[in-house]
Amino acid sequence: MTVIAVDFDGTIVTENYPGIGEPIEDAINCINILYDQGYCIIINSCRARERQDEMKQWLHDHGVKYCHVNENCRERVVNYRTDCRKISADCYIDDKSIYGIPSWPSMITMIVNKFGYCQVRDCQLKQVTVPEVHCD
Repeated sequence: MTVIAVDFDGTIVTENYPGIGEPIEDAINCINILYDQGYCIIINSCRARERQDEMKQWLHDHGVKYCHVNENCRERVVNYRTDCRKISADCYIDDKSIYGIPSWPSMITMIVNKFGYCQVRDCQLKQVTVPEVHCD
């Protein structure tokens, strides 16, 4: 399963923190295409508490499909036996990248060329028991 972490402000919506900006062209459609292809989508944002709740409501209201918000895929937590602070992903989409963001449709092409079509998203197929993990 391929995990894609997608930033929110400046990547899915225009910058307007603490408010929520306007949707960036093709972002929602392309995220939903990747989700429908079986990719695990994690919305990865610095928003916390009520700002995170507002973001989740916005995502719901705009029909954005995703698996998790600001948390690791449970399958990876079990497989690696830890739940680190950094989101574990195979691909990060973030406007803060040194390369910036190409168009969303071109990102789909790059992702599919690298990881393939028709992923099997197992993070939501079964209930996973996450063991208690302690950092020493």
